[in-house]
Amino acid sequence: MGKVYRVNDKLELLELVDFKEADEKEIPQAVSFVIVERKDGKVFLQYRPKGRVRNPLKFTSSASGHVDEDEDYLEAAGRELREELGITVEQNKLKLIGTVPKFTHRGKVYLVRTDSPLFPDPGEVDAAGSGWFSLAEVKEMVEKTPEKFTRGGLQAFQAYLKHSHVGKA
Repeated sequence: MGKVYRVNDKLELLELVDFKEADEKEIPQAVSFVIVERKDGKVFLQYRPKGRVRNPLKFTSSASGHVDEDEDYLEAAGRELREELGITVEQNKLKLIGTVPKFTHRGKVYLVRTDSPLFPDPGEVDAAGSGWFSLAEVKEMVEKTPEKFTRGGLQAFQAYLKHSHVGKA
């Protein structure tokens, strides 16, 4: 990865900075987080594979990633769904439900409801560890075992639970 957007506290995309430098100096970076929910109400939790440099063997949002040059948060959300889960959704199906404001990788959280089959990329997603969970299961995991999540993924699911009227996690 070459360049990433630096963001401010309002999540505005500022200038492009070198990815490695941004990580080393903990410069706030623009990231899109997506929660995939089926019509039966279950949500997909992505489990990061063992070989990932950052946060291996942790749960995160269904899909997520940096906002690339010449795209916005919404476009990045759609791209990450294609890259990580092999699904394409129309942008108007992605609903903004919250933000991840308190972390180096900060950004916007989107929800998409779909029953389309997922085709996880094995380089991005540990398919065996990932799965569909009920709202109650997600709430319990977020509250009782937050250490099993990436920091950004935890905040994304907290936003999802708040949006789903389950209360603060």
